[in-house]
Amino acid sequence: MMRWLLALLLLANVGMFMWGSWYKDADAPSQPLPQADINAAQMRLIDDPSVKLTPLIKSQVPVAKTLQPVERVCYEVGEFASTRAAMGAGAQLKKAGLEYSLRTEESVNRSYQVYIPPLKSLASANAMQRRLNKLGFRDNAVMHQKGYKNGVSVGIFKVKANANQMQTDLKRKGIASKQRTRTQTLSRFWLDVPADAEKLVTLKGIRWKSKTVAVKQTTCTNAPSANDKTK
Repeated sequence: MMRWLLALLLLANVGMFMWGSWYKDADAPSQPLPQADINAAQMRLIDDPSVKLTPLIKSQVPVAKTLQPVERVCYEVGEFASTRAAMGAGAQLKKAGLEYSLRTEESVNRSYQVYIPPLKSLASANAMQRRLNKLGFRDNAVMHQKGYKNGVSVGIFKVKANANQMQTDLKRKGIASKQRTRTQTLSRFWLDVPADAEKLVTLKGIRWKSKTVAVKQTTCTNAPSANDKTK
């Protein structure tokens, strides 16, 4: 009896196992994924003139950095008012076994000249000079440049306000004058020698032909090019 009971329980367990393994519920209908709302009234064809296409933003390519000028220390010899004077000093450097590069700087000077317009003759210009001297305007000279011949210069000023004042003073004395701006470009020259202690000793030992030549340490931008450098 006991054996039959155990066999019956075993058979019931096998049946339950088989039912749990084989039985499946009917497939539940798959739920569609939610979609964005579409407004058909707002849809446009791509070739519609009212459609504006937005270009894709390209990734920016990094811009190469500009190389900064390389600064170096030099001994500057100068200054010189002409290339001839600079080259004369350059010959002394060459004789001492030193290399150098020629450096030029230009500046524009403006001045303001007050003058009496050209008169009929040189005699008239001389007579105007005498009149100016009596009135106290002694810094005068007869002009001989083209377009100003027989005029009389009454002063050249670096400051325009001073030139204007001179014209006012002349007008008070009954003398009409004019003013013109004069522009002059000045060039100055130096010789740059690469710096080191040995070169400085050599430089100090050179007796320059001009007493105005000075040697001092400065900052040079970039090394001298093959065209500028002289040995």
